[in-house]
Amino acid sequence: MTNNYTTPWKIGDVEINKRIVLAPMAGISNKAFLSLAKEFGAGLVVTEMISDKGIEHRNTKTLSMLDFDGIPNPLSIQIFGGDIDSMRESAIISASVGPDLIDINYGCPVKQVACRGAGAALLQDIPKMVEMTSEIVKIASR
Repeated sequence: MTNNYTTPWKIGDVEINKRIVLAPMAGISNKAFLSLAKEFGAGLVVTEMISDKGIEHRNTKTLSMLDFDGIPNPLSIQIFGGDIDSMRESAIISASVGPDLIDINYGCPVKQVACRGAGAALLQDIPKMVEMTSEIVKIASR
């Protein structure tokens, strides 16, 4: 009998050998923490959610969140924002550092995120969410 919890699974063409996924955690999922999570068995780790505006404006602290050199793959970068053009630009920059996956945050209900029209706020505008997803999929699929 196959154990569904140990059988590798895939997201697109990315194979995840262990079914333990580290969720993105703001202020916690830094490079050191991601490395430890991988060392202790996480099959996939995800960066903390990274602001599209911080990436777009080349904020030094924000860009440091895109440095995951030395962390074993697979690795996902999570981005968030409410503006399609800004999210497109941040996806291009995020893709350039070589993550296996780019995750768009559509679930964060935190006021500082939602008041910007990002995270869970996008669930109120499904056409915009679909367009944003489509644009980022095009970039991530290159």
